Amino acid sequence: MNSKHKKIWQLGLLAVVIMFASCDDATISPSSTVTTEEIAIEDFSSISVSDAFDVEVFYSDEQYVLIESNENLHEFIEAYQKEGELVIGVEGGIDISGRTILKARVYTNNPIGYISVRGASRLTATDVIYKEDVTFDLTGASFLRTQIATENIIANIQGASNLELRGSATSIQLEIGGSSRMQDADMEVSMADVKLSGASSAEIVITDEIRLNASGASVLRYAGDARIKTIDLTSGSTIEKIN
Repeated sequence: MNSKHKKIWQLGLLAVVIMFASCDDATISPSSTVTTEEIAIEDFSSISVSDAFDVEVFYSDEQYVLIESNENLHEFIEAYQKEGELVIGVEGGIDISGRTILKARVYTNNPIGYISVRGASRLTATDVIYKEDVTFDLTGASFLRTQIATENIIANIQGASNLELRGSATSIQLEIGGSSRMQDADMEVSMADVKLSGASSAEIVITDEIRLNASGASVLRYAGDARIKTIDLTSGSTIEKIN
C-alpha cells in the first residue's frame, strides 16, 4: 500500500471511529405530552429501580406495571421481568435533557425478598407482602420507604441514600456509609448488627441486643431496652439512647 492510499485508509478508519463514538449516547429532549402505558409482567420476587425513576409499589390481586412518562420517552424505558426480578429503568446510552417524567406504579401480590434502588431513584411500597428474609440495597442518593413485618432484614445503604422503615423484624443487619441514613423510630427489631461509616446515621427501636461498629462521625440512635453486646466507636462516632 503506497503512502497516499494508506493515508486515505487511515482517514476513513478515523471517520468510522468518530461516527461510532458519537453514537454512544443519544440526547433526547422530552416532549411536553405525558402519557401512561400498561405493561404485563410475569411473577417476580425482586425489584431493581434505576435512572431517577419514581416508583410506587402496591398490593393487588392483579399484576401489572403502569409507566407514566413523556410521550417520546416510552420507547427508551425498560420495564421487564428477568429471572424473577422486575427491572425498571432507562435504556443504556440514552442522555435525556429537559423536564423529565419517569414514574412507575407496580401492582403485585407476590412476596418480595429483594429491592435495589439506585441512581437518584425513589421507591415507596404500600401493603406489600415480604418474604421472611429481605434485602434492601440503596446507592447514589436514592430513597426507599416501606412498611414491613418480617423475620430478617439486611440493608446496605450507600452514597447519600435514605431508608425509612416502619414495622417489625426479629433481626436487622445494617451497613450504612457515605452520609446515608436509616431513620424512623417506628421500626422495632429484637437484634441489630449495625456498621456505620462516613457521617452516616441510624435510628431504630431495639429490644434485645446491639452490635455496633461506627466510624467517621457516625451515630446510632436507639430506643428500647437492648443490651450492648459489642461496640467499637472511632473518629467521633456515638451511640445515643432516645425515649
